[in-house]
Amino acid sequence: MNRASLMLTLLGFSILLIYTACDKIENPSPGYITGVVKAAVVDTSGDTTVAPLPGASVRTIPYHASAVTDSLGEYTLEVFPRTYQVYAKHDPTELDTMIDLDPDSVLSTIAYIDTVVNDSDTLIITTTVDSLLDSIYHVETVTYDSTISDEYDVQEGQTVTVPDLVLPAQLSYADSLIIKIDTVSVDTTRP
Repeated sequence: MNRASLMLTLLGFSILLIYTACDKIENPSPGYITGVVKAAVVDTSGDTTVAPLPGASVRTIPYHASAVTDSLGEYTLEVFPRTYQVYAKHDPTELDTMIDLDPDSVLSTIAYIDTVVNDSDTLIITTTVDSLLDSIYHVETVTYDSTISDEYDVQEGQTVTVPDLVLPAQLSYADSLIIKIDTVSVDTTRP
């Protein structure tokens, strides 16, 4: 092999190495960050419940990928190799229920009596009874704080599992009374 051929071969091999290195720099294989977001809800009595939190927003810092947690509070982020933190948050959630009280409990009864005399032989009495029954509309609001993880290095093709991200949360209550009116009309005709 002459010197020119050897130089040409070495040049071709060098170009191939440089091309492969540049392709790896421009198009690295992704890595993955996985984990679970949970809520630590403190109720009005001071008790704390920790449970997976579906629907939480999760993203990397610096920003590269984002996701929303599934029904088990789990997420997966596909990222370029580098160092990341994970940021998680959740918007306030309202849980509302209607609580009907005993339908026989009448808060008050209002009677309207109209007397009409058609002629001297007939007396018509019309009575309307409005019974005010109550129901309670109970609204629970859960307000979440956000949280940020420690830093994690993600390499090409590697999956990094972040320890559970727990969002501190506060539960508050609000009740409002809904009045239902039941109307009963009684017509009495007396000769």
